[in-house]
Amino acid sequence: MVTFKEDMNLEPLSGMEFESHGEAYSFYQEHARSMGFNTAIQNSRRSKTSREFIDAKLACSRYGTKPEYEKSFNRPRARQSKQDPENTTGRRSCSKTDCKASMHVKRRPDGKWVVHSFVKEHNHEFAEYKNVVGLKNDSKNPFDKGRNLALEAGDCKILLEFFTHMQNINSNFFYAIDLGEDQRLKSLFWVDAKSRHDYSYFCDVVSFDTTYVRNKYKMPLSLVIGVNHHYQFIPLGCAFVSDESAATFSWLMQTWLKAMGGQSPRVMITDEDRTVKSVVAEIFPNTHHCFFLWHVLGKVSENLGHVIKQHGNFMEKFEKCIYRSWTEEEFAKRWLKILDRFELKDDEWMKSLYEDRKKWVPTYIMDVLLAGMSTVQRSESVNSFFDKYVHKKTVLEFLKQYEAILQDRYEEEAKAISDSWSKVRTLKSPSPFEKSVAGVYTHTVFKKFQVEVVGATACHPKPENHDSTCSIFRVQDHEKNHDFVVTLNEMKAEVSCICRLYEYKGYL
Repeated sequence: MVTFKEDMNLEPLSGMEFESHGEAYSFYQEHARSMGFNTAIQNSRRSKTSREFIDAKLACSRYGTKPEYEKSFNRPRARQSKQDPENTTGRRSCSKTDCKASMHVKRRPDGKWVVHSFVKEHNHEFAEYKNVVGLKNDSKNPFDKGRNLALEAGDCKILLEFFTHMQNINSNFFYAIDLGEDQRLKSLFWVDAKSRHDYSYFCDVVSFDTTYVRNKYKMPLSLVIGVNHHYQFIPLGCAFVSDESAATFSWLMQTWLKAMGGQSPRVMITDEDRTVKSVVAEIFPNTHHCFFLWHVLGKVSENLGHVIKQHGNFMEKFEKCIYRSWTEEEFAKRWLKILDRFELKDDEWMKSLYEDRKKWVPTYIMDVLLAGMSTVQRSESVNSFFDKYVHKKTVLEFLKQYEAILQDRYEEEAKAISDSWSKVRTLKSPSPFEKSVAGVYTHTVFKKFQVEVVGATACHPKPENHDSTCSIFRVQDHEKNHDFVVTLNEMKAEVSCICRLYEYKGYL
């Protein structure tokens, strides 16, 4: 938590720098508090490649023209008396006046945040704050003890109404609420009945993405995602949490495990984070824990921005080390060269990455089924889907969209099932292997498999070694301009390649 001195100038200036997005927001909050108005995060934007936040607009809570709250999920807004600014639930009615007061901040390549623009003037009178759960000027606010979910009294009632409504539809709908020592709402988690059922079939790999988005209450939306046999992502749970502490993540993961009947996934993929790493080891001791590769790459500019700025070829060497190292020895050799060439032997982040290399470097996890979950493409697919429902939304507004989210997913799955049953599989080669799996793979996976079948025409195997049990071939891939080593074990009827495509993605 950033602290500000009483005599400090709290008016934002163009070009002002901050160490983080959170520090910038804290500064604008202090500015707002000194002036007497409320704030909200109106917009935030992620990089399409790294998925890191790069842009945010912080504004007066009266920014815009739409009403800030709706009364309920299932009934129309009640008429309010002009003499009574409070609605019937006791919530603050924050009327919009199209106020333009705001501060726009952007992240530079070196990781620092800078004020891009600042609008000081408001078009309304300032009012005294009212006691709302989570506001810093609330005398009962326990920010020193930890954050709370910033909801007002009426909002909590609507939350319970929503969860009760979902359970009435299907009694297997699961939800849980975490309260702090002061009995204030800290976190909430929920998962629908179908997702709980699907997990029993698709528990091979699960991702916990705790960085998807922060809503206007500064609370991360955590998504639990799985993959089905149509190569579609399936939502296995959602949570809003008040902080990113070990205690909060421990509650979230234990609650999710309980919702899934105590069945741990074989593989769990998370952000590259020390806190998450320790919690996963405690809650899922028999699960293979991996980091999102895209998340690691996204943090390179944040942690090594000065190196990238000084050496234009750093990312080229870094990515070659990651993607073109087919053996552990080859990776270790190239990593050491990077440390020497770019003087990074003493860099703490690089040390931690190497210590955790078996959790994110493809060479070390090629025997682990990830079903494509760690790739940038999969991340963008999941994010682009949820982006339709999460933009400038509050917790309640997201919950109102939740049934629509599920319905869209059900329809996509139904179409995939229909395609698998009805569409004729057109073979692209005379390969008996292709013909044999045509009736086994789903339509989507079979199409991915056919890409490999066609690509095989660019590969030419050459025998290298042979003994009583195994034959080793060196396969030249002219399309990728690279050689691969393939081992054939005739006794076990097994074939393996150093690319580990089958183990890594789930199909040959």
